Amino acid sequence: MKYLKNKYCYEISLILCGMIWLLMVNFLLQISNQTYVFPDSESYLAAAKNVYLQHKSDAIRPLLIAAINGFSLLFSTKIDLFYLWNIVLNSVFWIFSIVLIFNIIAKIRTRKSAFIFSLIYMVSIGSTVLVFHVLSEIIFTFFLIATVYFIQKFLETKHLKYLAISLSILILSVLIKPVSKVLILIMIVLFFFQFIKVLKSKWVFFIIFCTSLLMAHTVNMKKNYGDFTITYIDSFTYYNYLGTRADCLKNGTEFKQCDNKRHTYFNTFSLTESKKVASNDIKEQLSSNTFNFVKAYFINVYKNSTGGCGYLGVISNKSNTYYFEKMVLLFKVLSKIQNIAFSILGFSLSLYFLAKKPRHITFVKLVAVITLYIMTLSAISSDQGDRFHVVIFPLVLILIAEFRTKKITPISEPLQK
Repeated sequence: MKYLKNKYCYEISLILCGMIWLLMVNFLLQISNQTYVFPDSESYLAAAKNVYLQHKSDAIRPLLIAAINGFSLLFSTKIDLFYLWNIVLNSVFWIFSIVLIFNIIAKIRTRKSAFIFSLIYMVSIGSTVLVFHVLSEIIFTFFLIATVYFIQKFLETKHLKYLAISLSILILSVLIKPVSKVLILIMIVLFFFQFIKVLKSKWVFFIIFCTSLLMAHTVNMKKNYGDFTITYIDSFTYYNYLGTRADCLKNGTEFKQCDNKRHTYFNTFSLTESKKVASNDIKEQLSSNTFNFVKAYFINVYKNSTGGCGYLGVISNKSNTYYFEKMVLLFKVLSKIQNIAFSILGFSLSLYFLAKKPRHITFVKLVAVITLYIMTLSAISSDQGDRFHVVIFPLVLILIAEFRTKKITPISEPLQK
């Protein structure tokens, strides 16, 4: 027991600190007493009901996130239990993410430094507050960090099983947030020759299993909604955020999220038709409204990179404590500063490492590619505070840890026999 305490003292400390921090934030912000529910949270509840009660995939939320969120529905359909389950679930994934961050950075810096880096993520207001809500960001962050963790293990040990596990987790993450589907292609290209060896090994089972789940989901989507797709949320998000903002700039009108003629018009189409409408709209905007389209995109980038925690603007002093308003203001300021800092550092350090010699892809360059990809794609949507950027916070911490270090782990190293 003493040996385990000494070996895992930092991990144990992080787990304890994480639980104390969550309890403290819950107490200071009176989260347990609040009644506000994110509009998106209702869609996750509907998706969970579709999976467990209707036995079909949801049109908006992918299969795996709906199955994870709705596990409590196997035992009870009470909504309170559903939300409680998700708080517990998010807490576990959030704490596991912190431990993974520690273990990744401990391979780059000292364990003491890795502990400090992990604490920095722990006290990020945006990620902490999301623990108490039914959204996918906390769980997706864990899947993303787990992918990076096993990539690092693969580059360190050259064992094919770690590459297979990493790719498998990434495939599963598509059923959490479809944003990662392009990352699969990037991974396969970067690890092409090693990937071929994985396909010939016994570890291919992991990839086959996860790919089968993904394909089964798309087949179910085709059966229930008419298209082989992962979700219809992409079309909705583009059309009502980036597309509508570009149209508003063209017409000189105020952008109102999901409260405009385009939103009403888009909702008149079936799911299959909406994909075509969104596809045609982006082609038309790029050809005839290029300047405003690009301007709208960078406005979204700015808003995603500078917004604070949106939830802090809708909570109220239910317990009438004298310090509540000051505490909320402090957390608002901190969340805004944290998002700005992580966004600037994520973008600048990613470019720095990608431009830095040697030219071949290394572990840190792969992390930089993932960071830039998520930041770039997140600008399709906006006006959600720091919600779209909290998933890159751990990646940015890895980039910071790698900054000025001499240790470089190349992807192109030959595999050991």
